[in-house]
Amino acid sequence: MNGNTSSTTGSKVRIVFYWITTIGIAWELMFGGLWDLDILNKGYVQKVMADLGYPYYMPYIFGTWKILAGIAILVPGFPRLKEWAYAGVFFVFSGACFSHLFMGETSLAIQALIFTSIPIVSWALRPASRRLAAGQDSEPKHPEEKVKQSRGKLITYWIFTALFTIGMLQSGIFAVLRNKQWVDLVTNLGYPVYFLTILGTWKILGVIAVLVPRFKLLKEWAYAGFFFAMTGAFASHLIHHDQDIKAFLGPGFQALFIILSWYFRPANRKVTTVAQ
Repeated sequence: MNGNTSSTTGSKVRIVFYWITTIGIAWELMFGGLWDLDILNKGYVQKVMADLGYPYYMPYIFGTWKILAGIAILVPGFPRLKEWAYAGVFFVFSGACFSHLFMGETSLAIQALIFTSIPIVSWALRPASRRLAAGQDSEPKHPEEKVKQSRGKLITYWIFTALFTIGMLQSGIFAVLRNKQWVDLVTNLGYPVYFLTILGTWKILGVIAVLVPRFKLLKEWAYAGFFFAMTGAFASHLIHHDQDIKAFLGPGFQALFIILSWYFRPANRKVTTVAQ
């Protein structure tokens, strides 16, 4: 009797803390997004970004994603979309933390670290209906059909996985080593050179997460991070008014390879909804 009461009380406390942190982070994302888009508190975020060395247009990219992430986290259903939203929020806030550290702004880095912890608490406390869990795809009725489909999907998965992980690993290593070509690329787009260290480190860790066995949720976050990075690169070239079509081909094709690798990933490398 007492055990059941304690369990019920614990569940209620968990739900209360979940909604406190979830509403808090959703509020920050949506109103912060309006600041990023220069709709509210005009000029504030642009000044902060300029002080950190980032281009004027970066808040517009982040602001759009933040508002969409806030909505995705709040609304019922769509657990995979929530997972990607949490991943994106983590990368943005932790990136802000590292950026302030690189600039020697320790107190602001601690504030960013606190903001990073809030979505992590919300993510950890999310109820079953709002999370992903290990699961299996539905299988064909005939064994021969199952084997044929499995081989085809597996080959396709590894082709696209190899295409994007080789590129991500190479660019990640060059970024961390601050290869001159990459330094010229990011400075031409208006980004600070230290951004290469942040981006390169995440790329290398993401490739490891995708390639090693197990760690299915970590793979989901890695795919989300790669997709956001490549679409962000594409948007940066677009806003920067690059005339060279080659500037768009790299991130464009990589984003396509990432999505195809994610889509064809085998059952032992994917997560699905609890309901399934």
